[in-house]
Amino acid sequence: MKKHKLLFVNPYQHFFKGENRIAGYIHQPLAFGILAALTPKDLWDIEFVDELFEEFTYRDADLVAMTSLTSTIPRAYEIAAVYKEHGIPVVLGGVHAHMMPDEAMQYVDVVARGEAEYIWRQILDDCINKNLQKIYEGGLAKAGDLATPDHSIFDKYPYPADCIYFSRGCPMGCEFCSVTALAGASYRERPVDEIVEEFASLKRYQVFVIDDHLVNNTAKSRERAQELFTKLVKKKVKKSWTAQAAVNIGDDENLVKLISKAGCRSILIGFEAETEGKLKTVRKSLNIKRTPSYYDKILKTLNKNKITVIGAFIFCLENDTLEDLHKRHQFVTKHHFNNLQLTVLTPLPGTVVFDRIKKSGQLDQYQFPRDWEKFSFSHNLLDNPHATKEEMHEAMKKIYVSVYSKETIRRRMFRTLRDTRDFETTYGAYTLDFTISRMFIPHFIKRDDTETLQGKVVDENFHIVDRKPSLYMKITNLAMLFIYTFKWNAIVKIVSKVVFEGDIPD
Repeated sequence: MKKHKLLFVNPYQHFFKGENRIAGYIHQPLAFGILAALTPKDLWDIEFVDELFEEFTYRDADLVAMTSLTSTIPRAYEIAAVYKEHGIPVVLGGVHAHMMPDEAMQYVDVVARGEAEYIWRQILDDCINKNLQKIYEGGLAKAGDLATPDHSIFDKYPYPADCIYFSRGCPMGCEFCSVTALAGASYRERPVDEIVEEFASLKRYQVFVIDDHLVNNTAKSRERAQELFTKLVKKKVKKSWTAQAAVNIGDDENLVKLISKAGCRSILIGFEAETEGKLKTVRKSLNIKRTPSYYDKILKTLNKNKITVIGAFIFCLENDTLEDLHKRHQFVTKHHFNNLQLTVLTPLPGTVVFDRIKKSGQLDQYQFPRDWEKFSFSHNLLDNPHATKEEMHEAMKKIYVSVYSKETIRRRMFRTLRDTRDFETTYGAYTLDFTISRMFIPHFIKRDDTETLQGKVVDENFHIVDRKPSLYMKITNLAMLFIYTFKWNAIVKIVSKVVFEGDIPD
């Protein structure tokens, strides 16, 4: 029997023609790995196109499946239009389609809401029988039914890291985040042995754990975490991995030590703001219980265990003044986070912030779906009582020049080396700093914007550098040459190697 053709497309909004590979984080779209695992291979041949690496061109298929963030949804609709002309059905899932199904149904044949485990096979069968419905409601899969992704579809592209998930769901309900609305307020945790086997099978040395909470906030979950990381250590899974965690990750230093032994080298923590009042505005309740002085304790605990901290903060909150932006900038600089992810408040569909902003009428100025591309955490979209969008935008440009200049990044790197005393951990933090900077510099800083750059320039790699190297950079250039020659070159070979035989170098 002839197989049917299934095409997966990961859309990417190409903001910079000719420079469309200037991107921030390049992560595997794990949803396609889950769909591939749920697809009967005896009935379907799968082809996967990720526009992060190659721009989509038309190819024939019996069914096209896409998932999309809000910022890439205009591109998803463009691709769907191509297949509509050819009479080929397109199914769209992901967070934006889940939150905005009425909009999505105007552009695609099928909207898949919720999770795929309970509806994907039905969609495929209905496609074969030419009986596709307009919308499918997947709901939330039970913990025992969560699919193990098929990672083989990612072999064709040079992703810097593999992705894995340990659980789904988040009870926090932060006002700026859509995870609780999308994945539910209860943790649904995968079996430990299943995770360990999958982790060991991954082909890349670097791994990103996509869960919002590496260690979930219940006593039972902490016991499970102990079991999971202990088994990863015993399995001798030689990976360097990054995760996300809440601020209470530093409460249990014994658990931190175990996480480090299991290979964790970097954790992103959503600190968001520096005062109790600001944290209350975004309902970041867990952080309110810990004063900003506690942040230094977290840094010290993680760093001495060879784990760096990516400090995530939100700027341009609804009640921020220009002075507040300046104070937050001073705060993140003072506390010496190993990496900084400074995003702009973005009212994503499905969040409390979105509903509030929509009711205020502020979104009426935008043309949707075209303007969804601006919802990328790097555009200030809102006026507030204290400042206009333009004033906030100008302030953020100067903050980004300060935080992501090459000299500032290098200074962070040497502090990280001092605090972790580990060259591999430091290398990961250093390269990640440049990766994060590319999330913002191309959006914010024009190369001829001399007023913002103030004597600096943006080079061809989107690094912000001094027109004339400072004395600090000249002196440390020699140190960097030594570090690369005797320490980092060997690390680069390990990090950049994709091992398809399953053997990770010692």
